[in-house]
Amino acid sequence: MLYFFLAAPQKTVLIKVGEKQIEKDFIGYEFSSRRGHEGIKMYKDENCKPTTKLYDDDNHLNEEKANSYVYRAFLGEQKDIAEGLKNNLTNFNLTELINFKVLNFEKVISLGAKK
Repeated sequence: MLYFFLAAPQKTVLIKVGEKQIEKDFIGYEFSSRRGHEGIKMYKDENCKPTTKLYDDDNHLNEEKANSYVYRAFLGEQKDIAEGLKNNLTNFNLTELINFKVLNFEKVISLGAKK
């Protein structure tokens, strides 16, 4: 019961980035595997700003970036997800991600929510 009452008011945001090029476009970088040029290759626009849907360095409440929804979840707020991020973000109550029905409660958070 204690864990249920602690988890009940918590909002959670799950982020799915996709695969291959979709993942690279969402996170805004890729790891270079070219010999002698190892490291992270950042994608940048003409103003040398990162082109990512993951975060905004300047505005932490930018609704076009995923970090704003995670930040708002920590504040206990929940906003409707912007159209450009609906395929990548999902809002949940934390209690939807924990199975409280098992006899041996293991305190495991599942990424596949059961509503």
